[in-house]
Amino acid sequence: MLGFTDRVYDYMARADLVLTKPGGITLFETIFSELPILAWEPFLEQEKNNARFLVKRGLGRVAAKEPEECLSAIRALIYDDETLEWMAGNMRAMKGQLEEESLNRMLAGLEAEKGVRVG
Repeated sequence: MLGFTDRVYDYMARADLVLTKPGGITLFETIFSELPILAWEPFLEQEKNNARFLVKRGLGRVAAKEPEECLSAIRALIYDDETLEWMAGNMRAMKGQLEEESLNRMLAGLEAEKGVRVG
């Protein structure tokens, strides 16, 4: 466990898996870092939606809240290199999709604002 730090990306660069609640900011940080998630079962509606999103897209898994079941899920996933690589690949694909969508929005905004045809 670690308190507040401004070195999140340093830690993420050395990690194989993030154990977290499925919050929106963390979800985008892990996509950017191409780092799979093992989230504990959420209770907030937005986090439930995020959890469904990460499971559906193969970006991570959701573990039960009970400590023993959570530990079992951690042990099972942390040593499963094939699944971690598959999830990281899905993260990479999602990152590329988000970057492409962001670029397209920026270009569309430029076209609308400046009347310049791009592409």
